Amino acid sequence: MVAQGVRFDSAPDSAFGPIWCAWGYGRKITPSQIYGALPIVKKLGFTWVTLDDGWQTAQGDWFLQPQKFPHGDGDMRALVDNIHAEGFKAQLWWAPLAADPGTELVKKHPEMLLLNADGSKQKISYWNSWYLCPAQPDVVAYHTAIVVKAIKD
Repeated sequence: MVAQGVRFDSAPDSAFGPIWCAWGYGRKITPSQIYGALPIVKKLGFTWVTLDDGWQTAQGDWFLQPQKFPHGDGDMRALVDNIHAEGFKAQLWWAPLAADPGTELVKKHPEMLLLNADGSKQKISYWNSWYLCPAQPDVVAYHTAIVVKAIKD
């Protein structure tokens, strides 16, 4: 990208702070577990808190789990606000270009899948997921909307 004239500002030192990741609780993580861990996370000197895999309904269907976030976006905003109020920066785990078989996305938009030369779906070797095609404009728009929602909303 630099060769094409794209220039990036240097990342601030705060971008390199130590990260606590909720993955220790696995996919069954709940917001109350994160709230409960924050005092210890602070004592240990972490500056970032990551909500890892398990917040979403499936890879590809990046909707909040209704059991964990019964009030939807409001619950997620409250979690992020709490993380920030405790002095941390918040991160959200996400696997762009991954879609689990059987997801709403794959059912409604099979044309978004990345295909092999023989027409078969390109499988992610370490998950039971398929790749979405990064050259497909609808895939780009789908992911752009997710990023805008995660950062802005």
